[in-house]
Amino acid sequence: MNTVKINNKKAVKIRVNCLLLSLIAVALSFILLFLLRLQNKLLLTILFILFLYLLFLLFNTKFFEYENTGEVVTIKYFNYIKKNRDISLEFPLNKINGAEIKNHLFYSRLHLSIISINGKQIRKSYTLQGLSKEELKQITKSLL
Repeated sequence: MNTVKINNKKAVKIRVNCLLLSLIAVALSFILLFLLRLQNKLLLTILFILFLYLLFLLFNTKFFEYENTGEVVTIKYFNYIKKNRDISLEFPLNKINGAEIKNHLFYSRLHLSIISINGKQIRKSYTLQGLSKEELKQITKSLL
C-alpha cells in the first residue's frame, strides 16, 4: 500500500487570509464611523458583533493532517493561529475498531474507534474542513 498523506493546509491558509481581511474591513468601518461621528448604535453594535464572530472563526480554524503508511496512522490536528498541537495521534492500523466520515452542510467529521494498548476502546472525532470529496474517500479507503 502506498503512503497516503492528506492535509487541509491550502484551504486553511485561504480561510485565515479571508478572515483577516474581513476583520480589517470591519475594524476600518468601525473607525470610519467614529471619525465621521456617525454614532448609529445599531450599526456599531452589528459591526462589533460581526468583529467578535470573525475573531471566533479565526481562532477556531483547525489544521488537519492525515498520514497512513500502511502500518501506522498519524493524525495531527491543531489550531492554525496558536500553532499548538491540540490533538496528535499515532496508532497501528490494525488497532482501528471502526472509522466513519459523516458529511454535514459545511464540513465533514471523521469518527474513529481505536483499541488502546490496555484493550479499552477510545473514540476520537475530527472536524475536516477544506478537504475535497476525493480526499475524504481516500481517507476512508485507507482506514478500511
